[in-house]
Amino acid sequence: MIPIRTTSSIARLLPVSAPDGLFMNTVPHDNPDWNPRDALETSRQLDGIRRVRSEAGSAIDLGCGTGRILVPLAQSGMRILGIDRDHEAIEQCRNAVPDSGGASFLVADFLGPGGLATIEPETTDLVLCLGNTVMLLLEHESLHRLFAMVRRVLQPGGVFIIDDFSIEAEHEIESGNWQDGVSEDGSIQFSWIDPGSVFCIRHGSDVDPDRPPHEGDQPMRAWTTDELRSMAKEVGLGLEHLPEHGLFCMTIEPGAPPDQVS
Repeated sequence: MIPIRTTSSIARLLPVSAPDGLFMNTVPHDNPDWNPRDALETSRQLDGIRRVRSEAGSAIDLGCGTGRILVPLAQSGMRILGIDRDHEAIEQCRNAVPDSGGASFLVADFLGPGGLATIEPETTDLVLCLGNTVMLLLEHESLHRLFAMVRRVLQPGGVFIIDDFSIEAEHEIESGNWQDGVSEDGSIQFSWIDPGSVFCIRHGSDVDPDRPPHEGDQPMRAWTTDELRSMAKEVGLGLEHLPEHGLFCMTIEPGAPPDQVS
């Protein structure tokens, strides 16, 4: 295998949560090596969220983890529901929010019957799905379900925000930086499962060039910007890029009928 030329961009694509059944190994939330965004990137994203939703309202953070985004938003007065399948992560997040904060929590798969499906239609101002969590949705059906379920709970004027991971991914793939290989220091291994689309990343002691990919690995999908935009359009959402904040912002398009996914 050849050495990976770009390891920092690969390391940033490691998410902290996912719906059930999307991968075998859960990334530990307390491992700093697996944080998908550093402090500066987190600050940029928070600034972007506040830019598009300047007034405190109701929000949902899908795959909230230990509260990288949820905690500062709750501290600023936003009423926010954190949904994550990891009970320990939820507890860490809960403990980080002041008792007077407006945060609530749900331990659930956000695509399952106990997640977004429990939220009443058109009741939410803002839905977040950050930490590259969308990359853990491998099939078009799963991505469509997420977008449609979010569309269902958004109030008129509501906003859905995800990372702009596809921008960097498209650049790295086109530049030839994302290839099967191991970093020079041996700490990260990148392997394509479906070239140009689905890949896995190994870290630390899991690095093994002789073991085929996806045997116990965490698969991820490099969705393209066109795919995300097309899927958003299918459910009546328009997609806008906020490059200075590292975000895609989606809003309900004028005249789009309510989605019927429950």
